[in-house]
Amino acid sequence: MQGPGDVRPVLKLGHKRRRTEHDPREIWHTSLFLDESEYRLLSALPGNRLVKTRWRMTVDGHPASVDVHSGPREGLVVLEVDFGDVESMGAFEAPAWVGPDVTGDPRFTGGGLAGLDAAGLRDALADHGRERPEA
Repeated sequence: MQGPGDVRPVLKLGHKRRRTEHDPREIWHTSLFLDESEYRLLSALPGNRLVKTRWRMTVDGHPASVDVHSGPREGLVVLEVDFGDVESMGAFEAPAWVGPDVTGDPRFTGGGLAGLDAAGLRDALADHGRERPEA
């Protein structure tokens, strides 16, 4: 599997879990990186998929990523910023080019997004004052 040019996608099975159920500020990450045969095997199973291109960057000195979604969520772009501690998160002022903060909305987690159909995504975006971009 190869992307444009000599870029190869990262194939992984990921899981994030909140340390405290109702507090999105601290999460545990688990990522299992897959080779192509493992990916093909798991792809044959039924389930919700989330396909995105992730661009890594730095925002105000913090590691961050911009996820550009494809497939059923085509047009959705999400910024995720990693903080070393809760105090840094609280002091962060998002740049003007960033849309609404969806940190506390479980529909915008990977698993939440994977389970949304077009109507669910439209409703989630509307709850944050946004419309679904046209694909």
